Amino acid sequence: MCLILFFTMCCFTELVFAKSDSELKDELNNNQNSTKTIQENLSDTQEQKKAIQAEVELLDQELAVVEADMDVINESLAQTEQKLTNTTLQLNDVETLLNIQTEAFKNRARFMYTNGKLGYLNLLFSAKNFTDFVSRIEYVNRLVIYDNSLVSGIKRMQNAVAVTLGEIEKQKLEIEVLVTQKAGKQRSLEETLSQKTEVVRKLDADEQEYLRQINGLDESSKEIERILKQRELDRAAAAAAANKVSSVPYTGGTVAWPIPGHSRITSPFGNRTNPINRRGEFHTGIDVGAPTGTQILAADDGVVVTSGVMNGYGNCVLIDHGNGLATFYAHGSKLVASRGQVVEKGQLIMKCGSTGYSTGPHLHFEVRVNGTAKNPIDYLKG
Repeated sequence: MCLILFFTMCCFTELVFAKSDSELKDELNNNQNSTKTIQENLSDTQEQKKAIQAEVELLDQELAVVEADMDVINESLAQTEQKLTNTTLQLNDVETLLNIQTEAFKNRARFMYTNGKLGYLNLLFSAKNFTDFVSRIEYVNRLVIYDNSLVSGIKRMQNAVAVTLGEIEKQKLEIEVLVTQKAGKQRSLEETLSQKTEVVRKLDADEQEYLRQINGLDESSKEIERILKQRELDRAAAAAAANKVSSVPYTGGTVAWPIPGHSRITSPFGNRTNPINRRGEFHTGIDVGAPTGTQILAADDGVVVTSGVMNGYGNCVLIDHGNGLATFYAHGSKLVASRGQVVEKGQLIMKCGSTGYSTGPHLHFEVRVNGTAKNPIDYLKG
């Protein structure tokens, strides 16, 4: 792929030079139409990417909440399991006590079954006196009450054990169910997040591909525009030589400021960042900001070689001043001078605007000497 691209770029300029002006202009229009379509696709892709990235952010936040809940729930489950362990140990102690009490009850019941009422009677009739007899009756009554109390106590402890076990097991089950639910939600969020992230990755790849295509078309268009402009300059030089507009060699410093009343240079001559595509480029002129409709004047006497629309530059005028000097005016809102017209320094040729590739109303002004772009500041006088 890289080799093919390198070969294509190397051959591109040669292929473009082999085409006619009309073919180049058609190719420029095709590039512009393709760029517009790709820009629309790029805009749609960026909007989708932005929307899904917002969804991903919300999913991240929701997942963070679920993970925090999981930490709390797992801590609660651990505490409940520890409580269950501790209670189980306590219940083991209670069951041991219950076993002892149950065994005592069994022994007493066995004694009662073996001796029956006779045992109680023997106990009463063996009293030494009446006081002893009464005491023995009280003892027998207390023994019966104790037996009944022991049975009731065993039942209460059994019930308490059953209730305690049931409550702890229920609590543990509820927490385990909650853990399962939260874990399922966490997995679902993670899966959705993974899917959304993959979509963002694909959209990002599409975005980079669209940008690559736009940059390629932009480079192609710039090269075509450069060649068309160079051809215009070459024709201007040829016309100057044929018409002999001037026989005095140009030495510089004689052209006038083309847009009186406005001197704010918004983009100087030389290297800069293109305000439209944000890429580095060499700016072959100066940009002077001014309101739409501001008069643009010829910088010197000469012949209008071009007056029309040039892709990228919008409405533009090219004036040949003779002996290799030419000035170029672009982005006008209205053309006043016509091709072939002889103009004088200070004559109205165009009105300021923002046609072509422009971010606002201004004049793009160039000075060319034998087709080579020069810094206009070196050739201007107020």
